[in-house]
Amino acid sequence: MNLFRDVKFGLRLLRKNKWISIAALVSLGLCIGGNAAIFTMLNGLILRPLPFHESDKIVEIYNTYPEGGLDKAASNIPLYIDYHDNTDAFSDLALIGGFSGTIIESDTPERIGGMRVTSGFFDVFRVTPELGSFIAEENMISEQHRVIVLAYNYWRERYASAPDVVGESIQIDGEPFEILGVAPRSLEALYPNVRIYTAYAWTPEQAENFPRHLNNSQLLGRLNNNISILNAQQQVDARDEIFYEATPQIQDFLNRTGHKSVVSEHQAERVKSVSSVLYLLQIGALFVLAIGCVNIANLLLIRSNARESEFAIRCAIGARPTAIARQLLIESVLLSMGGALCGGFLAFLGIRLINTYAMDMLPPIQPLALDVPTMLFALGLSVAAGVIVGSVPALRVFRLRLTAGLNQNSRSASASRAAKFTSSALACGQITLAAMLLIGTGLLLLSFSKILSRDLGFDPENITTLQLSLSGADYSDQENVHAFQKRLLDGIRALPGVDKASIAAHVPIVTGYPYNTFNIFGYQMAEGEDQLAALHTWVAPDYFESLGIRIIQGEAFSFTDRETGRRSMVIDKVLADRYYPDENPIGRRLGFVGSNTPEEDWPTVIGVAEKVQHTAIDGIQGAPFMYENIYQGAFRNFRVFIKSGRDSSSLLPEVRETLREIDSAIPIIYFGSLAESIDNSLDNKRAVMLLLGIFAGIAVTLSAVGIYGVLAYRVSQQSREIGTRAAIGASRQQILTYFITRGLIRTTIGIGIALVSASLLGRLMSSMLFDVEPNNLAVYASAASLLFVVSMLASFIPALKASRIQPMEALRIE
Repeated sequence: MNLFRDVKFGLRLLRKNKWISIAALVSLGLCIGGNAAIFTMLNGLILRPLPFHESDKIVEIYNTYPEGGLDKAASNIPLYIDYHDNTDAFSDLALIGGFSGTIIESDTPERIGGMRVTSGFFDVFRVTPELGSFIAEENMISEQHRVIVLAYNYWRERYASAPDVVGESIQIDGEPFEILGVAPRSLEALYPNVRIYTAYAWTPEQAENFPRHLNNSQLLGRLNNNISILNAQQQVDARDEIFYEATPQIQDFLNRTGHKSVVSEHQAERVKSVSSVLYLLQIGALFVLAIGCVNIANLLLIRSNARESEFAIRCAIGARPTAIARQLLIESVLLSMGGALCGGFLAFLGIRLINTYAMDMLPPIQPLALDVPTMLFALGLSVAAGVIVGSVPALRVFRLRLTAGLNQNSRSASASRAAKFTSSALACGQITLAAMLLIGTGLLLLSFSKILSRDLGFDPENITTLQLSLSGADYSDQENVHAFQKRLLDGIRALPGVDKASIAAHVPIVTGYPYNTFNIFGYQMAEGEDQLAALHTWVAPDYFESLGIRIIQGEAFSFTDRETGRRSMVIDKVLADRYYPDENPIGRRLGFVGSNTPEEDWPTVIGVAEKVQHTAIDGIQGAPFMYENIYQGAFRNFRVFIKSGRDSSSLLPEVRETLREIDSAIPIIYFGSLAESIDNSLDNKRAVMLLLGIFAGIAVTLSAVGIYGVLAYRVSQQSREIGTRAAIGASRQQILTYFITRGLIRTTIGIGIALVSASLLGRLMSSMLFDVEPNNLAVYASAASLLFVVSMLASFIPALKASRIQPMEALRIE
């Protein structure tokens, strides 16, 4: 009954002080909504277990070569066979590779993506088929691998969930594939872009001859009962040690690269690239919530100070302090519940924006939703915020001096020393949190600007890229592949407005590159020197000219290299400076580790190219690079580079028609501007910058409101004192300066605490920064200056009001 009465009274007070209530509701709504939206991503990607039975037992096994500059590679067939046959750590193992093919059932060929998987793949996840059956062990035999399992969404989209698809045949790259079944819907959470699963097959000869240290596939496993990741790691290490002892010719290379096969929880590996960013965003959102809570606590404290005489009278007539404190807590919790409703609506809008614009920046995941854990998180934040902001004025009730409260009017009572100190401390806390958030955001913004201004080593402007993949029996012959590429390039070069056209196996910054270890003929590695390693690709002779990459020594490839049989290589300046610092690299021979090619047949260096940024713009700098002639092999999956002043969209119809005239069965996998692709690769960083910038802006605004509120309240309570000072000779300038100084003192204290705390924050953020020191003085000074300016502006209005108080009017105030 008392609780109901307190709730009713609290609602009446909130309605009476509607502007304070509205300000608190909006502040809490923004803070709680932002936290809930970020938590939805954090929960969906990291905190929530994968939707599979005992998902914590699903692990990934991969190779790492830290001394060779490669922290995580993939795995391969020999490792799968070894760990499958000779360890008992895993109840199931699965090798996974990429797969793509072309389906031609209409005038427009369809390119579909999928995965090659071994028979244990579905057992690793403990799933059962939606229809039919899964890939069996006998399907892994090379002659019997033409079977597929349809992904759940692909089955619904293409076959309208038809139950009779099992047993049907589908033509992929001109070959018939039998549909065995349909995968369950739960796998869409991990592989939403997969359309089909086909058998990963190999011959005994392929398995025996595949180098154990090369990596082309992902290896997943499910831990056996009573086996921990540490136990599995020990068994894997033991198998690797046996391999080292049996192959002394490769052991030196593996030792130099620091090779190790790592067993790690699969979920942790999936989200490793975004986990630190999401935690950073969540911390930023919590900072904003803390600032909002401090702001509202200050508002409630100011209001409770004005009611000190009321509290004293209630105590005098028999009310217990606990009842008054409960009343204040209920008022703040009611505010926070209203904030939770506003926050829930804002979180819903935020999640819709994330699903619309940010899903491509995240690892594969189902669309996010405002689920029960998120709502409980928001509710918990709301209750915690209500208790925190309400406890500040509530605790003061227990320190209330009854006689002093009865003898003071509301105006003088609220100006007690304890109230002043608490209010000032809360304002300083706001500034501290805002300054730390500003500094963190400033460091990331500076890092982002460094990324944008980075010299790429080539000109992506006016370059359109086109991805093609040749499939079918017609392109099993190398001559046919080269003939197709020549006809295509000739046709594209003949289009109006096209200046140049060339091909390559990869696209700078946009795609990944293989990372290969190599030896230099006649080069003796020093004791303890890391294994020689470089990024590697294959390009056409006119590739360098098309992208504006300078050949600074020697020459580029020639179209006659294929006829002469000369195996040649172009290296970049980084590789040349590192391994040929005092000699001419032209004419030297390089060979890849693990290759059976005799040393006299190793590729010969014919040129040195300028350094180019091939990996992500914020990726590793100074990685050595080597190019080989794409026409000395048969690359059926390749990229076309078109240099033209025309817009990419205007080129597409003409390029598509040119391709159709050559072979109408070849689909265009990708077509677009290289500059836009590179720019899009930074979208995730832009999103982080935008969110942190919004958080920082809200934090600064709330801090300014907090300073303004404290000073405005102080002016209203000290009107009589200000009038007295003015009456005895204080000038308006002195009064103005006094109150502005009070605001700046709080700001100085808050910034001082923040600068000490931010040095630790900077060290924690160091892995996210590019070419920026965590203790960058310019960022620290800029954040401090901004807060000083904002603080001065926030202090000026109440200070100006104080300076305009007339002595006679102030002295008449009771």
